[in-house]
Amino acid sequence: MTAQAKVRALTLGKAAPRPRKPRMTVGARPPKKSERNDRASKVRDSRKQRAWIPRKRAKLRRWKSPRCIYETPTGRHTCVKPQKHLARCKPHADLYLDGLVRDKIAAERTGVCKIKHADVCACSGALQVNHGFKRGHHSTRWLLGNVVDACGGLNTWAHNNEARWHDVFRRHVGEQNYAVLKALAYDANPRVDYEATERELRATLEKAKEAE
Repeated sequence: MTAQAKVRALTLGKAAPRPRKPRMTVGARPPKKSERNDRASKVRDSRKQRAWIPRKRAKLRRWKSPRCIYETPTGRHTCVKPQKHLARCKPHADLYLDGLVRDKIAAERTGVCKIKHADVCACSGALQVNHGFKRGHHSTRWLLGNVVDACGGLNTWAHNNEARWHDVFRRHVGEQNYAVLKALAYDANPRVDYEATERELRATLEKAKEAE
């Protein structure tokens, strides 16, 4: 702004305009990053100085469908999975039926193996529930004709020698029963009625306890 313009502005009663910042010329230093982000740094500093506010505890989720209820020796518990069978999720329903089979076999236990296996391995270990066809076959998993009360040594040997174990098991149950169990075990579309299986196992368990 020239001197004449300043004098003219003062005589007219107007305030002189502020001088403009000089434009950056070629070769001039650009503003530093700290200068450009001065405001952002102040905001960050103010956030650091704030008092710590504890977060609120998350509310318990209200499930729309009932959750699995399973029982253990320590009491009754609730699982996060929805109910599938017997007011339980599928894994806990499977374990529940496994327990019924184990209790039934234990009620009729005599203290010795109920299958002859001296020609393949010697008796060793505690008595266990041995399955003819593996537990992965749900069609035969809880059939009492598919389980044998035998020692742990035979159970270990059976897992390591599956083909020879089936020969021993076929000899124990007979050709006809083995054929029926095999057809059920390798069914392409297995259907298991958990409620009916539970009723049958409980009925046989009560009879075994009464016989004692």
